[in-house]
Amino acid sequence: MVVQTRADVGDKSQERIADVLRQRFADVGLDLGDDRIRALAAEVAGA
Repeated sequence: MVVQTRADVGDKSQERIADVLRQRFADVGLDLGDDRIRALAAEVAGA
């Protein structure tokens, strides 16, 4: 999911990436928590 998000929105802001990740994880029934989502968004953004 992280790899696909990177391909889809990796050039967007970290907040946008976090929003996309939240939605995708929610779609499959996973609630990772905001800290984990932000960490993944930073990873996707290359920060």
